[in-house]
Amino acid sequence: MPGQLALNRPQPKKGAAGVRALLARLRCIQLDPLDTLGTNADLVTLARVDGIAKGDVYRHLLPGHAFEHFAKERCLLPASAFPYYRRQAAETPWWRLGDRLERLAPQVLERVLEEVATRGP
Repeated sequence: MPGQLALNRPQPKKGAAGVRALLARLRCIQLDPLDTLGTNADLVTLARVDGIAKGDVYRHLLPGHAFEHFAKERCLLPASAFPYYRRQAAETPWWRLGDRLERLAPQVLERVLEEVATRGP
């Protein structure tokens, strides 16, 4: 189990490359908004990748290398998983994206759409 969780040895790559390789290996890093010692994503990567500091996981993965998704818990998924996520969202009615978007304040949705148009998905 430690090997499966990438805990048996440090990532061979360091810094940004190490964080990206770790996400590719784990396939998911759970996010946690509480930051007593670091967010959950910080703790996951700091325990496994040399050459990084608190907050680096977000700088090294966002934007372009990962996206946030609610897969039971809020988490980061590799950008390579996005095509599957997008297809599944369209094919799975219980995800109800439209219903969730209706609960957002219009100005929040507008700002998100503006950012996506500017920076890309």
